[in-house]
Amino acid sequence: LPNHAAVLDVLHHVYFAQMNWPALRDLFPKLRKAKVLSNQEVEELEVKLAIESLKISSLECQTLLVANRLPHLQLVWGGFVRAVQKNPHVVYCYAQALVENKLDDEAELMLRKSVSNHWHRASVDLYGRLRVIEAHRQLKTLESWKNEHPNDAVLLLALGRIHLRHQQKDVARD
Repeated sequence: LPNHAAVLDVLHHVYFAQMNWPALRDLFPKLRKAKVLSNQEVEELEVKLAIESLKISSLECQTLLVANRLPHLQLVWGGFVRAVQKNPHVVYCYAQALVENKLDDEAELMLRKSVSNHWHRASVDLYGRLRVIEAHRQLKTLESWKNEHPNDAVLLLALGRIHLRHQQKDVARD
């Protein structure tokens, strides 16, 4: 009985323990249909699978030509449901995959939108490390976030990095 709830639950735990993300991703629709997991567990697993898919895709992209990397990552990103795409942890992982594949400008746009909606400190840190063409927009965005979160250490560090990149050592130190 391969579709029995108990069998699916055991498979879920085995694949998770083995970190066999492709097999778990294939099993996910059956888990959802059989209601083996609670709604919260389904959401958590869906986010975990998205993050792991992005990590795998990022590594795969590094073997491709730079021009082919963005379409490959966008294809993976487009396969996620809207709720997963709005999760700050998934957005952070997607942005990190973009950065690892020399696509900082695309990562900047994703992070700017995400952090403006949901404050996520790891995303702010990554945003401060980006090397983008329009660095002034990046600086303005960080300054606007500073108005909302004036004492956030990660944000202040990100601002310092950007100012240092612009050879504004005194402002960066402050």
